[in-house]
Amino acid sequence: MRPRPHAIQRPYLLVLSIAAILFVVGVAGKFHFSSLGMWSSYNQKSGPIAGLVAGEPQGVRSDEWLLGVPWLLSQLNSNPPLQDKNVSVGAETSALLVGLPTKHWSAVFRPAQWGFFFLNTERGFSWYWMTRAVACFAALTLFFLALTDGALALSVAGALWIYFSAFTQWWFASVSELLLYFSAACAALRLIFVTPRIPTALFGAAVFLLASGGFALTLYPPFQVPLFYLGVCLLPLLLRGVRPSRTPWFWSRVGTLAALCLTTVVVVALFLRDNVQAVALMENTVYPGRRLSAGGGLSWQSYFTGFFAPFWTANAFPRQMGNICEASSFILMWPLAVVSLWRGASKGFIYLIAPLIVYLALSAYWAYSGIPMWLAHASGWELVPPSRGIIGWGIGSVVLSILVTRFAERTRPGRGILVTLGCLGALVAYFLSQRELYVSTTALKDQTILAAGFLGLVISIVWRAPLVMLLSVLAVCVYPHGLVNPLMRGMRPILENPLVRAVSAFDESRVARWVVFDSSEQAQLVKATGRKVLNGSQYLPHLRLMKKIVPAGAQQEIYNRYAHGTFLILPPGSPHALFLATPDAWHLHIDPCGEKFAEMRVDYIVVTQPHPEHDFSCYERVFQEGAISIYRRGLQR
Repeated sequence: MRPRPHAIQRPYLLVLSIAAILFVVGVAGKFHFSSLGMWSSYNQKSGPIAGLVAGEPQGVRSDEWLLGVPWLLSQLNSNPPLQDKNVSVGAETSALLVGLPTKHWSAVFRPAQWGFFFLNTERGFSWYWMTRAVACFAALTLFFLALTDGALALSVAGALWIYFSAFTQWWFASVSELLLYFSAACAALRLIFVTPRIPTALFGAAVFLLASGGFALTLYPPFQVPLFYLGVCLLPLLLRGVRPSRTPWFWSRVGTLAALCLTTVVVVALFLRDNVQAVALMENTVYPGRRLSAGGGLSWQSYFTGFFAPFWTANAFPRQMGNICEASSFILMWPLAVVSLWRGASKGFIYLIAPLIVYLALSAYWAYSGIPMWLAHASGWELVPPSRGIIGWGIGSVVLSILVTRFAERTRPGRGILVTLGCLGALVAYFLSQRELYVSTTALKDQTILAAGFLGLVISIVWRAPLVMLLSVLAVCVYPHGLVNPLMRGMRPILENPLVRAVSAFDESRVARWVVFDSSEQAQLVKATGRKVLNGSQYLPHLRLMKKIVPAGAQQEIYNRYAHGTFLILPPGSPHALFLATPDAWHLHIDPCGEKFAEMRVDYIVVTQPHPEHDFSCYERVFQEGAISIYRRGLQR
């Protein structure tokens, strides 16, 4: 397992070349994988979804199309654009915390946003998605190339396994950039120490700084903490064969790495300094607040949901799991990989992968049994809900499976047959015992392909068969999940929405205040125009504004959260009322001509349902089309 003399070889250049071509073609063609086609249902007309190339928009991905896309457009269309503070996104510097494009210096560490600074809206959006998709997959492939010393087939298999796992695809908008940064940082770390060429090592150092900075600034501990510890446990593998006596300028490379890590810490400190008020506000919200956990609580049944996930769709899954995103997982084959190592690996290899095996075992123990709270606090795992920690041991399981297939000694035929039959028998027995998880609308042909894929995974790990593993991953990951995120071209479903066009006609209103009644979803559409909308989905609550309507007290817990806020009409003179509809949605019944509403100094009102005209006697209607009406504040106010 010694490093080869040249770090960047043909497989690396091949991966980078193909990724560059796909990236350019994708951006030029305005392609992306957003589910914004869901906005077609708000266009008041039926027919094909504009720009849909393949797949179907996923309504369950509302955090992406309902929140992320309107917020992003709000940043681009506001006056001035790309500011740190955006009322429509939330209080304080919510736009920075949520990772939207801004002119803040931290944008240097967010390559997905670079396109918004020199491309038009649709191609900037395509750049945003091509970075998440093409660059992410390329980084995963380079990550495995670094771990396997250039084994291309296995590296592609590992990248496909992680990228097209149910967990990654259903949480794609949340995890793709983190996977990009994590993979790129690991690959760059090995490049720094292995390459004999100083310019190449400096290139690796630049990539490491960019990736580590982007990883740290993502600010989502439930995913960051598991991946950080996984990266630490992979260090022996990434630095294998590196010795002071064998590596030229070894201590200079160590010093460079130390300087890069210190620079990353400084970057995070400066970022938190610029967002200290927003971070404090978030920590004091009811949700998400500081969600602390000592682990435990997951059922052992959930460990195997990854084996059932290929049979599920957005509308066909075990309902007790909430939704398809929460039900998604990875196909965890690491126990089989450990078993297959029995008398089938050198001591040197065992020593290298021992930290990874310990990580996987301890992660499983933490998720299902829990650890003392003091230990969770000291290690940072208190910030990780068990259902999110799966990202660490899901990726770790794939890495171990790939490494065993690549570097472990050949399995003896007799033992290999026994291990294969035993594992297959255990899988079949478990499938039969958990019939409630077998929810499927797939045809017999599809089920046959999946069964063959599971069989292939077992054979490839036990018998060290890279090509079989690649084919098996195509069957159990790519085949069922390849179009979870639809392929689309352009942003017409939202840009051509009637409400978006109507509001955009009011050029003078970019500095005005807006409120949308009846629907928090329609409020998001108004935000997409760059207008300052006081309700809808808010990343951080506007406490000062809400306190003018609802005094601080028991009801403050209702709006002091990340939530979707809906304003509903009350007849004139009726007392306002606030209540929590769901854990992430509140409804405010209020009279738009009452004293409390007047304190909000709203300039424009949008209503999306018919209402008596006297409800808006203090406003003048300036637009009407179908059920949509826009009112402007009257002079009498």
